[in-house]
Amino acid sequence: MKIKSLLLGSAAVMAAVSGAQAADAIVVEPEPMEYVKVCDMYGAGFFYIPGTETCLKIGGYVRVQYTVSHDEDHESTVSDHDSYARAVLGFTAQNETEYGTLGSQITVRWQAGETTDVHDEFSTSETFDYTADLWVATINLAGFRAGFDADNGGAQNRYAGYGFYNANASGGYGFDTALFFEYGGNVGDWNYVVGIQESVYSGASGAPDPYVGISGSMGALSLGAVVIYDSNGFVSHDAGPFVEDHDGGVYYKIRADYDLSSFLPGGSIGAWWRADHGKTDYVHGHQWGVTMKANLTDKLVAFAGFSRYEGENDYADGVDVFDPADVDRWVAGVRWNVVSGLYVQAEYFKTITSSATTWNGTTAVFNDGDAAGGYTLRVHRSF
Repeated sequence: MKIKSLLLGSAAVMAAVSGAQAADAIVVEPEPMEYVKVCDMYGAGFFYIPGTETCLKIGGYVRVQYTVSHDEDHESTVSDHDSYARAVLGFTAQNETEYGTLGSQITVRWQAGETTDVHDEFSTSETFDYTADLWVATINLAGFRAGFDADNGGAQNRYAGYGFYNANASGGYGFDTALFFEYGGNVGDWNYVVGIQESVYSGASGAPDPYVGISGSMGALSLGAVVIYDSNGFVSHDAGPFVEDHDGGVYYKIRADYDLSSFLPGGSIGAWWRADHGKTDYVHGHQWGVTMKANLTDKLVAFAGFSRYEGENDYADGVDVFDPADVDRWVAGVRWNVVSGLYVQAEYFKTITSSATTWNGTTAVFNDGDAAGGYTLRVHRSF
């Protein structure tokens, strides 16, 4: 009995001690898991950055392109083979503030392409050029927008538009990149913008170029127009006695697109005109073009376009010694939308350049016109 009582007493003491230790133990609770939440207020693809009220969208594309071109200069025919691979990654951030939606866009681009033309056959000594650059960096709030845009280009492209025309040989739309600051809004179905930009086409260094733009639609008709004042004017890049600077000039571009899909599946036709009458660095003359497209099947789109450029420069002495070449360009192609996010595009292009007079440092030189044409194959995957 004494041994049994001793054992029971010992068990009771040990149970009491263990209970006290368990009560004093520190229990570490797992951190609550924070799942990524979908943010649908700005459209598909946005999600909340964990721990914030900012919505983020990630996207981009991968493109591989091959081009073979034939140059005909009345003396020889040269076959060039060119290719490149490009990767683009973009981030769009949006969140609401007391002043409205605060947004930013960042896009970076990496590209590898040939730096040496290959004549008549593939060469064993090709080299490649690797580039990595900032493509877009913008901030917008309460109608104000500022930053850099090399994706949509300068004001002449953002507000006078491309329509559907993602061709390789696009007909010389006057694509330019620019740093800009602008304010925009809308009145009914019409959008307007006023701003200033420092463009790659703005001539010598100096004051930025002010601009105004408007775009909108009336039923099946879409319109866009932009006017830019080049504060530096046209600056000839040729050495010699025919160099002339203008104090300033006005450049303008207009575009109209008409939707034909009511009777032609996927159909539309567009036309555009841009000019500065030789007074700015944006076009050095005037240019016009037409574009069109239509669906051949549910996944196959045919497109075509034509553009004509006519250079013009007015000199103080009234003598048109420096005569820029005129250029005609045709392009036609098909795009196969293989699956969602992937298309393959093939196109043919032809460019005819007229004769021109330039300055070689000592005398005016007459240059014969020439022609060039070729084919491009593009594979593009977006996400």
